[in-house]
Amino acid sequence: MSLLWLEALHIVLLSVFYVLCAIFLTKILWKRSVGKSLSRESHWAEKARILFIARLNAGGLVIAFPVTIIVMLSLSRHPSYGVVPTTLTLWWFCFISLFTCMAISSRIFHSYHTTPRMSSLKSMCSSLLLLYPHLTVAIVFLAISWFVPKSFLWLWLVLFAAVTWFLLTKWCLPLARWCKVLTPAPQLQEMIPQGSSIATYFFYHKTANAFALTLSGAICVSEKLYALLNRAQVESIMQHEYQHFQRHSNIARGFVCSIPFVLASSYKMLSAYQISLYWMFLILILIIVLKNVAMKMFLREEKEIDNVVSKEMDNEAYAYALESMHKENLLPAVMTKNTTHPHLYDRMLDAGVTPDFPRPDPPKGKKMLVFIFCTVVILATPQITSLFLKRGLYSTYTRMITTGIRSNHIYDLANFFYRSKNYQKSAKLYAKISEENSSYGDFSVVLATCSYAYANEKDMARLYWKKTQERRKISQALKRQEEWLKSVEAQMKMMLGE
Repeated sequence: MSLLWLEALHIVLLSVFYVLCAIFLTKILWKRSVGKSLSRESHWAEKARILFIARLNAGGLVIAFPVTIIVMLSLSRHPSYGVVPTTLTLWWFCFISLFTCMAISSRIFHSYHTTPRMSSLKSMCSSLLLLYPHLTVAIVFLAISWFVPKSFLWLWLVLFAAVTWFLLTKWCLPLARWCKVLTPAPQLQEMIPQGSSIATYFFYHKTANAFALTLSGAICVSEKLYALLNRAQVESIMQHEYQHFQRHSNIARGFVCSIPFVLASSYKMLSAYQISLYWMFLILILIIVLKNVAMKMFLREEKEIDNVVSKEMDNEAYAYALESMHKENLLPAVMTKNTTHPHLYDRMLDAGVTPDFPRPDPPKGKKMLVFIFCTVVILATPQITSLFLKRGLYSTYTRMITTGIRSNHIYDLANFFYRSKNYQKSAKLYAKISEENSSYGDFSVVLATCSYAYANEKDMARLYWKKTQERRKISQALKRQEEWLKSVEAQMKMMLGE
């Protein structure tokens, strides 16, 4: 097996190991939280409060796993890998990230075990297309930017911003309908004011949820929520979503929300241009600030809409509809800070309904699982890679010495140079190849030059640098001679009338 495929196998095994670690950590935390919540006959709000930290860590792992692996892969990647292993690696990580999301999210929602696997995949598609479209586009952008040349990265980033801001608002709805995660809902259309151009849809999701796509002009209600509530409660929820279209801050809010994803996706460009870590740190601070600004804009809008709905609709039906959604999804009645929606307990009180349970404390618990996982990945990856490649490099070196150089070993040569720390051996090997094998002459001379330079043998590096220049001049002269011979041959054919 060549070192090219040996390294691809290493990536596969390493990612499988990290997937198992992420799932194992999540299951431990989840089962521990479930044990606490089920060990006492408590109200649903108390169970939701206990389980929330486990869900938060699990959701963080879903995002942290592929992001951490991709960052580590990009730091260790070198052009000598070639296009084939890079493409395979990207496809593999797309698959493994999807598998991780499904495995971890199976522990996030308490009713997930009753949902068929294909339905769960459909639910995930609806989340990526409708609930988290910016994240979806950011992942696609990072995957494609791997193949974009350095000189076009700025143009690619501008194009990504345009897609995120303009095209996504028009394409996510047709794409979701094409994937059959949205179905028209005429019974919901009757619950919004007549003459409105807003479309209504049912979407499949394992949670009871509803949201407004303000830039696409659509209101989406999950089938689970529609089956859970009575008509008065559904009407109050529809009125709430309709009020989002009456706000003029939608464009500004969408713009603020899209900026963090654009900045986060510029990592590839920043690393390609070797931007200082201080600038990256400032960009990270800017992302956090914009995230908090977007959160405050969401929260203020939700409070304003709650006041309008409580006045225009049946406030009791609205309050109990919100409670049913939280109860079904096991969301805490009092959330942590920096949320997009007010606390359920306060929303019910503002609607004039007193909850049948005392005000619970906000969720408490350690949120260090994601940080620990990312730290372990970053620290363990270079060590595991070094141990794995050391054995592969030794076998590759032995095979090249005993069997000679073959055409399918060109990547072995490049990987041997870029991964091996023994530059003197690699320099002698490349020098031998450049002198004995003409088909690899130019390539090996360049590598030998660099190897001697890294081995601090300056005289040999200068000598091979001169050889490189001479070979380049000879190759250019031969190329011009070949073009001249072709032109002479064409003239002779014309003169002979052939």
